[in-house]
Amino acid sequence: YDWLDYLEFRVNKSLVVCCHYPLYTWNEMRRCSLMLSGHEHTIINKFDRGKTMDVGLDSNKYQVYNLKDILTTMNSIPLVNLHHVND
Repeated sequence: YDWLDYLEFRVNKSLVVCCHYPLYTWNEMRRCSLMLSGHEHTIINKFDRGKTMDVGLDSNKYQVYNLKDILTTMNSIPLVNLHHVND
């Protein structure tokens, strides 16, 4: 994919990973990093893959999400260890 479709930044000490497409694994996911995407069009907007969220406009009645609201929602989701489950 085009690297322009991928962005990482930190809010306080938390890493936020953004990509147009949802990623199954992402940088620092075991350290509570967040994965924000927009390609799902709310079809699979579930939190069973860790701290992921569809932030596309069509998932929010065509309103832009507020970063503070995203962080509040995401921080309420428990960390799911999807890597080395049997360790």
